[in-house]
Amino acid sequence: MKIASIKCPDCGATLDVDEDREQVFCSYCGAKIMLQNENEHIERKIDQAAIEQEKTNRLIVQHQIEMEK
Repeated sequence: MKIASIKCPDCGATLDVDEDREQVFCSYCGAKIMLQNENEHIERKIDQAAIEQEKTNRLIVQHQIEMEK
């Protein structure tokens, strides 16, 4: 397994991915990134539902932290 570092085309986060994968999801913003030709071409496809779910999860965690205070 060969690992490559790529930048998310949506949020700019650095991601370490297995070069054998055809697609990955950014763990920071939820963007779906298609990997082709050993990461030479990166295509951005945003999974809006995943982004909204992550925003909701963050709000829930923030609310729980505030409630504990």
